Amino acid sequence: MSGTYNQIPLNNINLIIQPGLKNYSSIPFISSPIETSEGYLFVYCYDHQEEITPNLKNSWNMIYQYAKQNKQNNMLVTFVDNLKNDVFIKLFYN
Repeated sequence: MSGTYNQIPLNNINLIIQPGLKNYSSIPFISSPIETSEGYLFVYCYDHQEEITPNLKNSWNMIYQYAKQNKQNNMLVTFVDNLKNDVFIKLFYN
């Protein structure tokens, strides 16, 4: 569980850590000790972003990147499919 968590939704964070994050209103904060089966842990939260529902106004860059990546993937698949027709491949089986 140790490490740095950047831009991760609360529901993707380990269930043991979540209660330690919900009880604080001021940022930054250090949680009180959270007991686990392996010992104790502390959570240091230095930034927090409220959850949003993506739309064209608040998430344009993310939507643009997804669309661009999808187009690049489609072009690559088409390119490879076209190359497969021109390349001889011989399969050897044991």
